Amino acid sequence: MRYLRQLFVCSVLSALTIPVGCGPEAPDVAEQVSDVGSISLALVGTSATGATYRLSQAWFNLYGPTHRLVHGDGDTAVLTEVLPVGYYDVYLEPGWILERWTGGGYQQVEAALTSPNPTPVYIYEGAAATVVFQFRSDGDVISVGQGTLDIAIGVDDTPALSEDTDVACSNGYDDDGDGYTDCNDWDCQWQPFCASYGENTDVACSNGYDDDGDGYADCTDPECQYQPYCAPPREDNDAACSNGYDDDGDGYADCSDPECYWQPVCAPLREDNDAACSNGYDDDGDGLADCSDPECLWLPFCATPALLIESFDDGDFVGGAPYAGISPPFTGPWVAIHDATIPHLELVPSAGPGTGTALGVYSPAIPTEWGAGVMLDFDPWSVNVASFQGIRFKMRSQSYPIRFEVSSLLTVPEGGYCSNCLDYHGTELWSGSEWITVEVRWSELQQQGWGTPAPLDPWNVMGLIWRTPAGQAASLELDDIELF
Repeated sequence: MRYLRQLFVCSVLSALTIPVGCGPEAPDVAEQVSDVGSISLALVGTSATGATYRLSQAWFNLYGPTHRLVHGDGDTAVLTEVLPVGYYDVYLEPGWILERWTGGGYQQVEAALTSPNPTPVYIYEGAAATVVFQFRSDGDVISVGQGTLDIAIGVDDTPALSEDTDVACSNGYDDDGDGYTDCNDWDCQWQPFCASYGENTDVACSNGYDDDGDGYADCTDPECQYQPYCAPPREDNDAACSNGYDDDGDGYADCSDPECYWQPVCAPLREDNDAACSNGYDDDGDGLADCSDPECLWLPFCATPALLIESFDDGDFVGGAPYAGISPPFTGPWVAIHDATIPHLELVPSAGPGTGTALGVYSPAIPTEWGAGVMLDFDPWSVNVASFQGIRFKMRSQSYPIRFEVSSLLTVPEGGYCSNCLDYHGTELWSGSEWITVEVRWSELQQQGWGTPAPLDPWNVMGLIWRTPAGQAASLELDDIELF
C-alpha cells in the first residue's frame, strides 16, 4: 500500500524546519459570493520517511466556467485562487521541476508524472474540492493535490509493488498493477508456482502420469530416458557380471558379455605380481608357475641375484690388459677404443674405491672424432642378460659426460640386421673426482638416432662400452661391475 502524507495549509508548513515562506492568505469564505469556491495550491510536503519535496516552476492551467493560469515557483509554498462553481480540468504544463530538501538546500530529482493530465475536478459553492497529481522519482511516489481546491504534494517512499514471488503469483491479484494477474504476469513465469511441471526425476518418471503434459508418460517421455528408473539395464559392474543373469538382455550373461570383460570379476587371470609369483600356482593358466613364468622374472621375488662380472682384484693385469670374467659366459677381454689418437689409450690398474684394484682408462692425447673409452667384449659370441634388470658399477671420471652403451646382435654388422650399424643403445652418465655407484636399467637405454633403428636385444648382447667425449683427454676409472 502506498502511504501519502500531505500538507494542506500554511500553518503546517511553518512547523517545518526548512526555510519556506507562506503565500497570501485565502479569502474568507464567508465574504465570497455564493456562486464561487476557492482553490489553494500547496507545493511543499513531507514523505512517509520524513523527506521533504517541493514542486517549482509549475504552471497550472484551469479550464472550466473560467480559465486561469496559475504559476508557482521555488519560493512559493501555497497558491490561492477563487473560482466560479462548476467543472474544471486542471492541467500541469510541461517545465515543472521536483526538488528534494538535502538539509542545506533543495536539489532537483528526476521524476515522471504518472497521473492523468489534465485531472478533472468540480468546484462546489463555498466548499473545498480535491485534485491529485502523482509522480514517481527514484522509487518514491509523489502526489500533488487536495485543498480548497488544494493542490499539495506528498511523497510515498515505499518500494513499488512487485509480482515476482510464489505468494504474489498465486493470490489472484494484479499486485504490481501492470494489468496481468498471477501466472499471466511475465514476472511470474519462472516462479515455482507458475513453472511448467517437469518429468525428469525418478518419482515423476515412475508414477504412471504425464506430469509435464507433453503427451508422454513416464519412461516414454524423452526427459526420463536417462533417469535411473528408465535407464536401460546394464551389465558392466562386478555385481551384474557375477549374478548368473543376462542383466542387459543382449544374450550374454556375466563374463561372456563383452561389457564384463574388463570388470575385476571377469578380468583374465594374471601372474605378474609378487603374490601371484610366490603362491605355488599357475595363476594365469599358461603352464608355468611362479618364477618359471616369464611374467614373473622382473618382480623382486623372482629377480635373479646379482652376478659379479669383474672386480679387478684377481690379478687381471698380470702380463698386460685384463681379461674379465668371474664365470662363463660373462667373460672376455677388456679392449681400449679410440679414434686413432696418438699416443694410444692405456688400460692400467688403479686404486679402487676400497682396498682393491680398479681399471684406469687414460689418454695423454685428446681424441677429436669419436672420443675414447673401453669395451668388455664378450666371447666367443653374444650373451643373454634378459633375466637381469640392468647393470651396476662404480665409477669416477675427470672427463664427462661418460656414455655407457650396450651393443647387441641387432646393432653390429655380424648380426646381419642393420645397414647403418654401431648405433648402440646407451645413456649419458655424470660423475666427478669421487667414486659413485651407478645403476642402469636396460629399459633406460636408447639409440642416438643416426643408425638403423632397432630394439634393444637383451638376449644377444655383444659387449658393454664406456666412452669418453671427443675433444677432451680420457680419464675414467671403473670397478665392481655386476648384473642385477
